[in-house]
Amino acid sequence: MALPDDAVHVWWTDCDDPAVAASLGAYRGLLAPDEEARYRQFRHAGAQREHLVARALVRCVLSRYCPVAPADWRFQVSPEGRPLVAAPPGPTPHFSLSHSHGRVVCATAWVPVGVDTEPADRGSQVLDLAADVFSIDERRALADLPLPGQADRAVALWTLKEAFVKALGTGLATAFPTITLLMDGTTPRLGDPLPPTAGTATDWQLASLDLAGHRMAIAVRRGAIDRHTILIRPLVPLAG
Repeated sequence: MALPDDAVHVWWTDCDDPAVAASLGAYRGLLAPDEEARYRQFRHAGAQREHLVARALVRCVLSRYCPVAPADWRFQVSPEGRPLVAAPPGPTPHFSLSHSHGRVVCATAWVPVGVDTEPADRGSQVLDLAADVFSIDERRALADLPLPGQADRAVALWTLKEAFVKALGTGLATAFPTITLLMDGTTPRLGDPLPPTAGTATDWQLASLDLAGHRMAIAVRRGAIDRHTILIRPLVPLAG
C-alpha cells in the first residue's frame, strides 16, 4: 500500500473486537524477546492486552508500506521514550502509537507525526489536573465555557498536547503547561511560545476528532507539505 507524501494514515482497532481477541496467541508470536519480556511485566490483564495489540498493530501497519514480514521488525526506544524502527534497515514511515481503555491507534506519515486517544468521557478527570497540564491562557478559556463544554475541551486539549510532544519527540520532557493550544471553533492551533525545537506554529497541522466514543488527536509536522490529508481506517492486525 502506498503512503503519499501529503498523507497521514491512522489505523485503529479495539481489543474487544472478537477477531482481535481470537488472534492474541498469534500476536505473541510476533514479539521480539525484549517485547515479550515487557509483556510479561504487566500485572493488569487489560494493560497487558493493550500492549500486545499495539505491538501487533504497528508491525502489521508498517508491513503494509514496506516489504517486511510483521515478525521481522525490531524496535528501539529513544531516550525520551519514543519507539523507533531499529531493523531492518531502509526507509520507513514515521509512526506513533497510542492505546487507552481498549482502543489502540497507530498513525504513520513521512514526516514526524504524533497521535493520542482517550475516552471522550474523561473530561472531568482531566479538569481535576488542570493546574498541572494547562497553561494560564487555556485555563482562562476553559472557565469561559459551560461545564459540559469544559469537559469536552479538556479532553481535546489533553490529547492534542500528547500528540504534539510525541511528534516533537520530547515526550514528558516537555511540560504541558508550557504549551498553549488555541481553538478557532473546532480547529486547533498552537500558540506562542513554543518549545525551542518546535519551530513556529505554522510548521504544524493539528486535528482533533471523535472516533467511536474516543477523542483522538493528531499532530503532524508539515515540512514541505502545506496540508496533509488524514485518512482513518479500522484494521484488525494480521487479518488485513
